[in-house]
Amino acid sequence: MQWSVIPCHANKKPFFAWKIYQEIRPDSEQLRAWKKLTPSCWGVITGEISGLIVIDFDGPEGIETMHRLGIDPHVLTGSGGYHVYFKHPGFRVPTLNRKSDQDMGKRFPGLDVKGDGGYAIFTGRNQKGIYQWLREPHLENFNLLPADFVEFLKSRSQDSKVKVGC
Repeated sequence: MQWSVIPCHANKKPFFAWKIYQEIRPDSEQLRAWKKLTPSCWGVITGEISGLIVIDFDGPEGIETMHRLGIDPHVLTGSGGYHVYFKHPGFRVPTLNRKSDQDMGKRFPGLDVKGDGGYAIFTGRNQKGIYQWLREPHLENFNLLPADFVEFLKSRSQDSKVKVGC
């Protein structure tokens, strides 16, 4: 799939400094060496490097928001939330969470965005449970998202105080 991936602990934290993998993909030799570390789970670096963004829906509010947006999930997360995988749209999509962006939390309850500068666990297990793929990892077209949400992301793409991480 040409994704840039990293090994992670059960607490979803990477084994090592990972930001370099926003610019280069690990080669097969690195991946084999990392596999020997027996990671609990693996993260995909989101954004342009992997050609994808992940929309994360957590808790009852997130599931309600996902249904309101009319989106079918790709992954059931270890905590019982859902991830939906989208093709990267070609413009910077910030990594945002509802705690760091209260306006997003009000407009789109339970939703986080794993975009440029972030990563998302996509397989394995965290401290809360197993990540289960519900359907093929076919990336959704970004224009499937409602126009007001896309405009919201574009308005945040210039924000220099974007919170980075999982």
